[in-house]
Amino acid sequence: MWASNSCAWSLTPSQMLDGVTAVMGFVIGVASDRGQDAERADGGTPPWEGLEAAEYPFLFAMRDQFLLHDDRAQFLAGLELILSGLRLQSGRA
Repeated sequence: MWASNSCAWSLTPSQMLDGVTAVMGFVIGVASDRGQDAERADGGTPPWEGLEAAEYPFLFAMRDQFLLHDDRAQFLAGLELILSGLRLQSGRA
């Protein structure tokens, strides 16, 4: 199925390989992260505990998003970003 869709998108073999590895890396990375989240579900210390807000302003600005985000929605948004990039490469954006 990927091959027929990628041909319809006019991707080069190199772009197809880049797309496959990007999607695989993203999926495997998210799965690994979710596994670590399950291990920390026992009320472990948040990763920003003990850090200074002035030294890590981005982390502290995003802290509420990290705490409140929906894992499924976040996964789908990340996948859509990758696919949007592939569509741009193929001229189908």
